[in-house]
Amino acid sequence: MSRNLITVFLILVLLTLSLPGTTAEVSALQLFYLVKQVFPAAEEVSVLIGKKDLDGALNGINRASAQFQLKVTVHDVSNAFDIGKAIKDIPDNAILVVFDSPVFEESKNKLYILSKSKDKQISIVTSSRSYIDSGALLGYINDGGEKKIILNLKHSEHLRSQFTDEFIQKVGIAEVIS
Repeated sequence: MSRNLITVFLILVLLTLSLPGTTAEVSALQLFYLVKQVFPAAEEVSVLIGKKDLDGALNGINRASAQFQLKVTVHDVSNAFDIGKAIKDIPDNAILVVFDSPVFEESKNKLYILSKSKDKQISIVTSSRSYIDSGALLGYINDGGEKKIILNLKHSEHLRSQFTDEFIQKVGIAEVIS
């Protein structure tokens, strides 16, 4: 292969890797797949997503919803007030997918979401490592280019019996926090 072709090839690879959606981000399809693996009887899921991120993620959410036959209620938020309203609207014992967004990473917002979810026994599924470490039930995260599933049972005592060693292996959970 000539030097020019190698150079062109490397440039194309770098450009492809820098395009949105081509990084190892976790998609709505992967998060909803995890929901159906862990909660096979689930028929609906609530979603918290930043208003700025909604347009780019809506097609993926709709495809994932159709693929896994889940009714999805999307709560697009931009501030703490929106988050409070959304959490009040989510029923007890629901499943909540929290997408990555700067508004959710603010410590007061994260604490509010996690504490209210714990009170209402809402199971949080996310792609945010900080949410998993802080108490979300399930995370499908990108860990240095490798995707893995993490289970945090610290604040979900009511679900502990569901997560047997056999079930953890079947789902492919790589790390358990208890």
